[in-house]
Amino acid sequence: QEARFSMDADSLRVVLQREARIEAFSLRSISTGMLSTTSGSQGIKVNGITPAAEQNTRHLGNFVRSGAYLEDTSARNPVLVSTKLAEKLKLKTGNKIVLTLLDTAGTITAGAFRITGLYQTENAPLDELNVFVRKPDLDRLLGTAGRAHEAALLLHDDADLNAVFAAITQVFPHLEVKRWQDLSPETALVLSSLDTYALIFMAIILL
Repeated sequence: QEARFSMDADSLRVVLQREARIEAFSLRSISTGMLSTTSGSQGIKVNGITPAAEQNTRHLGNFVRSGAYLEDTSARNPVLVSTKLAEKLKLKTGNKIVLTLLDTAGTITAGAFRITGLYQTENAPLDELNVFVRKPDLDRLLGTAGRAHEAALLLHDDADLNAVFAAITQVFPHLEVKRWQDLSPETALVLSSLDTYALIFMAIILL
């Protein structure tokens, strides 16, 4: 979870662009820190993203409820915060916040950001803990230009999951590669349960 643990973004991008089974990918800079305003402060996770790539990977812009998505603004140091966090800290679009983080040397660094949009997903607890900024803006604070902490891959076909997992692991044996089932076993359990229920109901109907 420290800024110094990063990977070379260019070499990763070259490999991912060559893999035809990958529909889209997003390279992210990640940091934990403190969000401060005149009305209070909160510990948060700061996600440095490339807006277009993030939209292609998980349609983040579709969750913006007011204001503008990061891709749709020319503002300096824009930030997306959740409606949940905005309600808690009495924030609105146009407000300025300060993000305090630890850079690659372990030194405290801070930057001022302006809220350009409020987002809301179906997961309120995660919304409250996550803010989104442009990757270059976060990289300047952390000293991670040309690096990435995380890469999210979206495949064309779920059937290719294990094959792509094996291929990426072989090319980058020094990196931690995880399938979505590893990251969210509870979701995998729910989906497998639904498949089981569907088979049971189908059997009852056929009988």
